[in-house]
Amino acid sequence: METLLVILVVVLLFMPLAVIYLLFKVNSLSGKLHEAEQLTQELSNRLSKLEFNFKHLSAGKKEVAETEVQPAVELPERQLYKHPETQKELTPGEELMPPVPQEELTLQPGKEEDKKTEEKQQESILVVDVLDYNQSMPDANTVRVAPAEKGETPHRSPVWSWLGSLGSENWIGVVGSVLLVIGAVFLITYAALKVPPVYRFIIISGFSAVVGSLGFVLQRYRQWEALAAWLRSIGGALFLFGCLGSGSIPGLQWIDNPAAALGLLSGGILVNLVLGYLGGRQIFASLHVILSLTALSMAPHSITTLLIGAVVTLFGIALVFREKWDAHLLVTLTAFFVFHFIWYVSLGTTFNDLQPQQHYTAIAVYLVIGICGAVVHYRQTYADRRFEALPFIAHLLNWLYMSAAIAAHSMGTQWKTVYIAIGAFAAFFLARKAKKAGILWLYYTDTLLAQIAMLLALLSLTDWKWSADHEITILSLMYLEALVFIAIMLLEQEQWLYRTGTLLTHLLGAGLLVFGLTETINGNETGNLLHAGMMLVSLAASAGFLVFMMQRFEDTPFNSIDSWHHIKQKRPDSISVTGIVAGLLPFVVFAYLHNQLWAVYAVALLFMLLLYLRNRVQVNGLGIGLLAGVLLLHYAVWQNVYDYPQWSRWYQFTYTLPLLPVSVAALVWSYVQTGKTYMRWPGLYLLVLGLAFTAYYFLEPLWAFAPALVWLALSLATLETAKWLQRHFAGDTTAQGQPDRYLLQLGYWLLLAFMIRHFNVHAFLQQEAAAGIKVRWLAEVAGFGALLYWALQQPPQSGKVYPLWSFAQPLMPEMLLAFSIGVALTEVQEIWYPAVWAGLSLVALLISVKQQQPETSRLRLYALGLSWAAAVNIIFHSINQINSGMGWLEPAWVSGFTAIVLLFVFVALFYPYRQLQGLYFPPLISSFLQMATNLILRQSMWWIFYPLFVAVAVFLYYSFHKSVLTLWWVAECFLIFSLAIYTRQNHFRHVAFAGIVVCLIRLVVYDLAQTGTLARALAFLGMGGILLAMYVVGNRFKNRMEEQTGNANTQT
Repeated sequence: METLLVILVVVLLFMPLAVIYLLFKVNSLSGKLHEAEQLTQELSNRLSKLEFNFKHLSAGKKEVAETEVQPAVELPERQLYKHPETQKELTPGEELMPPVPQEELTLQPGKEEDKKTEEKQQESILVVDVLDYNQSMPDANTVRVAPAEKGETPHRSPVWSWLGSLGSENWIGVVGSVLLVIGAVFLITYAALKVPPVYRFIIISGFSAVVGSLGFVLQRYRQWEALAAWLRSIGGALFLFGCLGSGSIPGLQWIDNPAAALGLLSGGILVNLVLGYLGGRQIFASLHVILSLTALSMAPHSITTLLIGAVVTLFGIALVFREKWDAHLLVTLTAFFVFHFIWYVSLGTTFNDLQPQQHYTAIAVYLVIGICGAVVHYRQTYADRRFEALPFIAHLLNWLYMSAAIAAHSMGTQWKTVYIAIGAFAAFFLARKAKKAGILWLYYTDTLLAQIAMLLALLSLTDWKWSADHEITILSLMYLEALVFIAIMLLEQEQWLYRTGTLLTHLLGAGLLVFGLTETINGNETGNLLHAGMMLVSLAASAGFLVFMMQRFEDTPFNSIDSWHHIKQKRPDSISVTGIVAGLLPFVVFAYLHNQLWAVYAVALLFMLLLYLRNRVQVNGLGIGLLAGVLLLHYAVWQNVYDYPQWSRWYQFTYTLPLLPVSVAALVWSYVQTGKTYMRWPGLYLLVLGLAFTAYYFLEPLWAFAPALVWLALSLATLETAKWLQRHFAGDTTAQGQPDRYLLQLGYWLLLAFMIRHFNVHAFLQQEAAAGIKVRWLAEVAGFGALLYWALQQPPQSGKVYPLWSFAQPLMPEMLLAFSIGVALTEVQEIWYPAVWAGLSLVALLISVKQQQPETSRLRLYALGLSWAAAVNIIFHSINQINSGMGWLEPAWVSGFTAIVLLFVFVALFYPYRQLQGLYFPPLISSFLQMATNLILRQSMWWIFYPLFVAVAVFLYYSFHKSVLTLWWVAECFLIFSLAIYTRQNHFRHVAFAGIVVCLIRLVVYDLAQTGTLARALAFLGMGGILLAMYVVGNRFKNRMEEQTGNANTQT
């Protein structure tokens, strides 16, 4: 009883929906009839006007027509309704009634009598019947109706037109039919309570036959065709309901045998499918398919019901081949997907609840339905380059439904890989068929679906579990498949698919690198030959694709290089992302096998082969990847050497040896075709620096001086090689990658490395060679000679002059001077530092004066700075090392006195060059040195003499007894006074007078109180004599000072 009530409720809900649909359908038909009525009324009005004009023209009342007849109004064009089977299809631009010019429908006033002939012709105007217009072309005098604007309905609103047509159409019949069905349902419900189930089925079947027969009878009448179709469908639905209830609905069930019940239900489904076919429209076909699958889903589920449902679905798909019914296809596929879901859930909630036979049958069924549903769109009907949304959605959902169903039935089994792969191959080859048919949207869709399906098939290999760690293996296979896909797209010259495929390939390649490096960094997969082998296979496939890609570059209309920088531009210098991945893969292979000696040589050979391949095929991305890979290889090899100190030296040397030929290969096979030059610098740097580091690591334990001496020899070798290349290529090495330029750079770096190691390591070594000669002295001589040789080098006279010759090479004198100062400070005891600084200042000045070269001219400025250093050292040396009781032969006093003597000599020699004219400064330090020079030139005498005066005063203070100190200071003041007269600098005279005042105060305050009588006498006599000498000298050269003062006032 409850079941019958549920059925009654469902029917009551379904009927209003059917009524609403019928209302809208009849409304559309009534609209067409209303248009025909309007056209008929318009034609009648025009005939009346023509009769009126004809009557007045015949009576000769022309003036009446001129005053009363108004110009005809252009009425909208209408077409009489014809049955779809008989109505002729109008070609684009064809009109039912051609428009009439305005003058043909309007009487022209003011015509002369001589035009009566033309007026008589107007009397013979023919009104062409609208139904016969398609068979005969109207002549020029035919009455024409002007076309109305599209969608225009004059004088009436569409809503009011629809409401007004309710009483004049077939709505009474439609509503009556619906009420009849509802009444029949109530009658059946009542009968179900009074008669046995078998008679209930007979009642339902009889009523459905009556309703269906009525539909077939009404089909003969054109105005009842829509109602007839719905009555047929209602009859079929009622019959299907009766068949379903006979076997599975309590209250209607009278068949206990499941096979018989299913057979009867199949008969009801067959009747509905036939009615869906006879309906001739999508809505009826979809309705009967849905009803059939719904009824089947309520029956007991088994493989048979699934097969019947598949037959129903295939029948629904077959209807699409007759017409372009995309909505029906979408509904049919979705209905079967829901039916299959109900079937799957009813048999069990988990995968193991179903039998293997059920899984295999479901997979086979969905493969057939999915492929048939996909084949629908490969007909010529869909041959359109434009994108269509509904077919696309139906096609995409078809593949989605099939994939989901196959995945649901394949869980826990390894064979789902095969099923998904079969679907991928089917989609791929069907896509080729779509391309031949001109259905481009379908071609692109199926091709991408095939690629995604194939990747999913490979991803499902995780269930095969041939190894405990299969991620790298499966990822490698997916990467290989992606390479094959983009190679095919490149061969077919499909740019959009190629770019989409390259995106997937790049993501997979990056994932492969990340997974591989993560495993090797963690150290869990060290020595895994399977993973290393898959990386090697991926490398070989990448290299093969790169070769194929460059071979297709000229034949492809777009940029075949898988770069994301120049997508729309066909440029051979584009960077291939696959090339970058391929260049890094050998390092990942090495990371898996880094603790094996043979692996180093194998990977080095791989890098050399790839370098040669890059040089041949000219793939820029591969070059970038190889550069990064080779650098990582060098780092990893040396890191392993440090991480395994237990290895013997010979084993370590053998382990690092393959790095040198890899560097040589990078140097030789470095031609870049797009730039028409070689890219030598990476190989040169790796080779030279590799040799330098190898010498340091393996020679340093044997002899501490060996690495630095090797570096020094390498610097000279790079210099001579650069000079030879300049001569060999006639000064133009641009086409060869400018190797001489980078050799010079390496030479400078090696010199700097030698100096750093010498002062940080060699300076503390006391090893002797022979006869007390220390080895570091020999190293210093070698370093000084190498630096001097570098400093004497001149830029080439012809060819390209690199910036090194303007920035680095001019700094060689500074390096030589810095090295000399460093050697002097390390080899000389600290007590002799004042004399060393003074001697270096004098030597620098002499070199600058004697050479008279621009490169050595700035040594005068450096010599002045060294003299300041000597003065500062004399002051600190005097304070810390000298006292008044020290003998004159003591080293400390001798050092200070020697420094002062050397500074006096320096000042005497420097004075003529005090203007610091003609100095040349290297560009790199010119701004700083020029600023310092300008500052010195403001008061050059101060910077030259006052540091010496202060140093001498301090040295005298600490060197002599306080009793005679005043006498020595007065003597220094006399020298300063004499210098003032010689140089005509009044500030010296003022300083001398100030010193005399200080000495007088000291004489009175200190000497009279602290010294003896003899000391006092000597102090007074000495100071008095010096003052008299100053007076005599001052008077003798008084005019000289006055001239200087006058010149100063004049300048002021």
